[in-house]
Amino acid sequence: MIHPNVVEAVEVTELFKYISRTLLKVGFELRSEGTYQTKQVFMDGIEKPIGAIQYEGSKDFEKKPPSVVNLRFNRLNIPESWKEQLENEYPPYSKILKTVITHKFTSFDEETRKYIYEMCVALSRS
Repeated sequence: MIHPNVVEAVEVTELFKYISRTLLKVGFELRSEGTYQTKQVFMDGIEKPIGAIQYEGSKDFEKKPPSVVNLRFNRLNIPESWKEQLENEYPPYSKILKTVITHKFTSFDEETRKYIYEMCVALSRS
């Protein structure tokens, strides 16, 4: 089993690490919980994960590196104000489903970096 922090898939690995560091920096907790493609995101005072960071595009990293990083939020475990914010203020990368609001990233450029940072900071203040 490969831990998410040691996967070396070039750009998406740096993206995964950046999302992880940013979430930690603004006060969220991350746990691997025995998975090798996912880190669960927790908010202070809430036992259930509010979301997750996950590699996508491959089940076996040794055969094919992942090509997407998914930052998703569980609709049942986040405050109502977040749902509105995630659905309305962060649409370029988002997909709204019945149980999750997901943001998928494939490149790690300045625009993506800014988007992730601003979203994480805004959520931490909500």
